[in-house]
Amino acid sequence: MRLIEDLLVSPKDRCLAFAGDQNRQYLIEWVAEELARLGKRVVVTHPRELLLPSTGHIVIERNFEALQKEFSRRLTDQTVIYLGKGISDNQVKGLSEKEIEKIKSFNQVDFLLVDVPGRTSSALLTREEIEQLANWEFIDNLVYCIALEQMDSEISEVRIRHPQELLEDFPSLFVDGILTQESFIRYLTDDQRGLMKLFRQCKHYVIILSIGEQLVMENRGISFARELSQFNLKPVYLANLRENLFKRII
Repeated sequence: MRLIEDLLVSPKDRCLAFAGDQNRQYLIEWVAEELARLGKRVVVTHPRELLLPSTGHIVIERNFEALQKEFSRRLTDQTVIYLGKGISDNQVKGLSEKEIEKIKSFNQVDFLLVDVPGRTSSALLTREEIEQLANWEFIDNLVYCIALEQMDSEISEVRIRHPQELLEDFPSLFVDGILTQESFIRYLTDDQRGLMKLFRQCKHYVIILSIGEQLVMENRGISFARELSQFNLKPVYLANLRENLFKRII
């Protein structure tokens, strides 16, 4: 599939980081399954706490050396392994940055998928989160997920509460509490504080616009992708992630 080809630009690419809104988790599961079908051994982990994955085999060990031995053993008969260092209230504690970097170097692992949750359920990252991702030298490719329904919430009937830190970082991002397409484009293309700084830092990236099943959202996605192309942001895909349908626009 073309999306897999765009995700794996170089034969040396082994670590994919997934950021953005919560739909990224559907995408991670799909990518892991596609790579497994190709006979690859895939490890999925994250740097914070996340809900238990809905698919795959999970390995939990508080001690990193024990974790390494256990998932290495599991990879002999399992192709997708989720890693964590503890479970509490259906939340899996993630690994540290250094531990994630070590996992990438293990010969038993063909691909490492890193789920990067933000402080908000939307695609918006704070300046601190952008800086952190930009400094992760072990990332080969970035996959950035955007659910278009979060814009103009009067139309989509979706309202997201954003942390005060985000509002302080980007004071002009919301107009009367609403994220518009115009302000979102400014956020994505800001190379001083916004996402453009992150895109330029990464060797490769793919932008996924999640549009669901509504025709109006598909039209908006095409318009949004065309605006991004003016800033040379590509490739951009439209996706119905629940149905695993992807279409490259630019």
